[in-house]
Amino acid sequence: KSGQPMGVAFIVYKTAEGVDNALSFDGDDYHGRPLNVKLSDPPAKDAKRRPSQNGKAKGKGKGKTKGKGKTKGKGKGKGKGKAEGIADTE
Repeated sequence: KSGQPMGVAFIVYKTAEGVDNALSFDGDDYHGRPLNVKLSDPPAKDAKRRPSQNGKAKGKGKGKTKGKGKTKGKGKGKGKGKAEGIADTE
């Protein structure tokens, strides 16, 4: 491994001729890197991709959000400056 990312692709072909043509590229050099082309069996339709807990998928969904809350932090009031009604004594 040279530290470069390994590109992976799964391609569905319409014809067996297309599959055979793609398989013929196995071992060929592509921009200095060898191609590895293999035939893969599709997953079973009833097979789960990833096991989940309690039937719920993990992910970003609704819930607690990160960032500023609506009640915390400084408000959008007046900035620093002279208070109203106080005269300048200089």
